[in-house]
Amino acid sequence: MKRYCKNCHRITESITELNSCPQCGASFEPIGEPEKQTAEPSPPPPPPPVQPQPQAQQSDGAEEKYTPWEDRDKLGFVGSLFETWKESLFNPTKFFRRLPVKGGLGNPILYGLILGFIGIVFHSMWEQFFGQLFDPSHWAPYLGRDFDYDFYEFTRHIESISFLFTIIIMPVFLLASFFIISGIVHLILLIFGWNKEDYEATFRITTYTEGTSFFMIIPIIGWMIASIWQLVLMIIGIKEIHRTTTGQAILVMLLPLILCCACCCGFASMIMGMAGLSN
Repeated sequence: MKRYCKNCHRITESITELNSCPQCGASFEPIGEPEKQTAEPSPPPPPPPVQPQPQAQQSDGAEEKYTPWEDRDKLGFVGSLFETWKESLFNPTKFFRRLPVKGGLGNPILYGLILGFIGIVFHSMWEQFFGQLFDPSHWAPYLGRDFDYDFYEFTRHIESISFLFTIIIMPVFLLASFFIISGIVHLILLIFGWNKEDYEATFRITTYTEGTSFFMIIPIIGWMIASIWQLVLMIIGIKEIHRTTTGQAILVMLLPLILCCACCCGFASMIMGMAGLSN
C-alpha cells in the first residue's frame, strides 16, 4: 500500500499498513496519487480588443486619380469641360495632383484643341475689330493724294484671307505645338534627371493648361494674361506630377527662354561684328 507524507512529500510503499512516515514520523493518509507540488498557473487573460486605427494619409499626399473631362459619361460634355476648366485654372495644385498620368492622348488633345481654338477665334476677332476701328481710310480725306487706296484694299483682302486661314489651319498648329512644347519640357526633365513619369504625363500637363486660352476673350490684354497664367500652371503641373521642387519646375520652363534669348543675342552680336568688319 502506498502512503504519502504531506510533511516531507515522500511516498512510502509497504506490504504492511503503516500509520506514520518512517522518515519524519508524520501521520499517513491513504491517497491514489500524490498531490501536485504547485498549483497550475491560471491562464493569462485574453488581450484587449485592438481598436482599429484610422488609415494614415500617404506621405506624398497622393489622392485618387480623377479628372472631370475624362468622366464625360457621367457629367456630360459641357459639364465635364466646365469643371475641368474651373479646377485647372483656379485650383491647379489639387487638379494636377489628381490628374491621371495614363489613359491615352485622345482626351487631353481634344480638351486642348477646344479651349485653344476658342482663344484663337476671340483673339482674331478682336484683331479684326480694332483693325476696323482704327481703319486709316477714315482719315483718307485728310491725307489727300498721299493715301494709296489700291494698296489699302489689297491689305484688307490679305487680312480677310489670313483670318480665314488662321481659323482653318490653327488647330493643326495647336496640335503640333502640344507635341513640341511637351517634347522640349520632357527633354529638359530627362537631362537633369527630374522626370518621375513618362512623356505622356508631360503631354497631359501641356494640354490641360490650355484652358488659359479662354482669357483671350478679354480685348487687348487677354493674350498676356493667358500666356502668364499658362506658364504658372505649367510650373505647378511639373512640380505636382513629376514631384520636383518649385525651383526645378521654374528652371525647366525658363531654360528654353533663356537659351533662346542667348542665341538671339549671340546671333545679333555676330551680325554686328560682321557689319563692323565690312566697314
